[in-house]
Amino acid sequence: MSGLRLKAFDRTLSFDLGIIHYNYLSTPSDPFYDYTDFALLDSYDFGFAEINGKVRYSGNSFGNSGIAWNKRIQYNVPLRFIRLHENVSLKTYGTLGNQWGERNLNYGIPNNDSWYWQFGVIANVYGVDLSLSYVDTNIDIAGCSNTLNCQGRIIFGVWKNF
Repeated sequence: MSGLRLKAFDRTLSFDLGIIHYNYLSTPSDPFYDYTDFALLDSYDFGFAEINGKVRYSGNSFGNSGIAWNKRIQYNVPLRFIRLHENVSLKTYGTLGNQWGERNLNYGIPNNDSWYWQFGVIANVYGVDLSLSYVDTNIDIAGCSNTLNCQGRIIFGVWKNF
């Protein structure tokens, strides 16, 4: 990823440009799993909240599904009024996104325009992030190969940035 960051009006405005290539090394080439995305991320920090947007484009996405666009918007709000410990901070976030694909059936979804969303809370505890979120899509069970993979669920995550 490469990026450009600027400051405007004492707030932080940033733009990141990126190229992401997905390569499935042990898979034969005929399912066409390998593809490349081009991404643009913009972000603005208001101080009390941050809002960011992302657009990703692929000329031929996963499974030879053709042109694909993924657009999303996200907010992050630090919960500074909740003081648990000096080494613990909390924030809440929410995301709304849209996936559009030219040949949606190759991608494995029932139509070429689907939506996804999530919201949750993240606790940073001594530099380790713990998240609890709800994630869902507008794809029903029949449209998701009769699986529950596209249904709403609660996810707990743990990560550390280095």
